[in-house]
Amino acid sequence: MIGIDIVEIKRVEKLWNRWGEKFVRRVFSATEQKELTEEGITTQKLAGRYAAKEAIVKSTELGMGKMGIREIEILRSSKGGVYGIWKGNRFLVSISHEKDYAVAIAKKINFHKKENIPQEMLEIFPYPKEDDHKGSRGKIGMVSGREGMIGAAILSAQSAMRTGAGYCFVFCTEEISRELSLRLTEPILQPFQGIEQEKNELSKMDSIGIGPGLGTDSLAKERLENAMDCEVPLVIDADGLNLLSKDLHLLRKRKNATILTPHEMEMSRLSGIPVEEIRKNREKIAKDFAKNHQVVLVLKGSKTLVTDGEKIYKNKTGNPGMATAGSGDVLLGVISTFLGQGLTPFDAARLGVYVHGLAGDLAKEEFSMNGMIASDFVNFLPKTLKLFYP
Repeated sequence: MIGIDIVEIKRVEKLWNRWGEKFVRRVFSATEQKELTEEGITTQKLAGRYAAKEAIVKSTELGMGKMGIREIEILRSSKGGVYGIWKGNRFLVSISHEKDYAVAIAKKINFHKKENIPQEMLEIFPYPKEDDHKGSRGKIGMVSGREGMIGAAILSAQSAMRTGAGYCFVFCTEEISRELSLRLTEPILQPFQGIEQEKNELSKMDSIGIGPGLGTDSLAKERLENAMDCEVPLVIDADGLNLLSKDLHLLRKRKNATILTPHEMEMSRLSGIPVEEIRKNREKIAKDFAKNHQVVLVLKGSKTLVTDGEKIYKNKTGNPGMATAGSGDVLLGVISTFLGQGLTPFDAARLGVYVHGLAGDLAKEEFSMNGMIASDFVNFLPKTLKLFYP
C-alpha cells in the first residue's frame, strides 16, 4: 500500500519557533537529529521529513499511536536520496516541496539487500579467506543436551554450522547421544565420559557455547565450572545462566572472554534486580553489570542490547514473532561461531544479534510472525549471510 501526506511548512515553522530543539528531539531520532544538524536544519527539511513519517504510517494502516513518531526514521542514503525505517521494515520515500507545502509518498519494500546492511556490520563480518580450511573457520564446542531436551542441542549445533563454523562439537550426555546421532549429520558428537575428558576436549576449541538443555543438577553445575575453567572464549545461555546466578564468583576465575545472553527474567536472577526495574533501566543496568563482572552482556528482548560496560549497541533487526522456544539456542550458535572465528567478544555479540534478528525478519516474510518457529531462523541463516556479499 502507498501512503501520502502533505504538511504546511508554516505550521512546522510555528512549532520550531515555539519549541526549538525540544520539537526536534520529540519528533526525530538521534540519528535523524545528527543528519539534520550536519545538513543544516531548515523548516522545509523538518516539514518534509515529518510528512514522510506520516506517509509511512498511512502506508501501514497502523496509526501513529501504535508506531511512535520517533521510531520511524527518515534517513539519507549513500546516494543522496532518503528512505524510511521502522522496526526493521524499509520504505521507499519521496519528498517534494512546493511553495508553502511539503509532500511525501511512502511504500514498504523488501529491504533485505546488501546495500542496506549497516557498514559497521559489513566491516566486522568474518568473510572466508582463500586459504581457509575447516580448521581455520572455527572449532565450536556446544555443551548442551539432556534427556527430554535434545531440541536445544540440535538448534544450537545446526545454527553454528549454518553460520559458517568449520567444526561443531556437541558435548552431550550419554543417554541422548544415540538420538542426536540420528538427527545431526555435520556436527561431531562428544558423549560425556567424565569431567577430565570433557575438559581436555573443550580446551581444544576456539569457542564454547554452554547452556541449552544443560539442566541444573550437580553434574550440570560441574560441567559449567569445567567449561569456565578452560582458557577458551565462552558464551553462556539458558541453564548455564541459571546455574551461574547462584554463584557469580565463578566469573572471577575466568581467564578469557565471556559473553552472557540473558533475557529479562534471567537478568533478574543474575543481578537480583526485579524485572520491572530492568525494563525501565535496561541500558544502565546492562552496562553496570557488564562492567562490574568484566563480561559482554547481551540483554535479549525488543531492541536487544549488547554492551561491554563501556560501548553499547542497540539492535534493530528482529520482530515479536521470534519470541518462541528455541530462539535463544539459535542465537547461541551464531554468536559462538563468530567468536570462534576470531571476532572480539563485543563484535561477535553485536554481529550475532544482528544476523539472528535479520534471519527472523526473513522468516517473518515467508511464514508470518504467528507461524515462525526457531528452526526457521536456522534455515534462513544462509540467505541472511548471503546479503553480506556483492
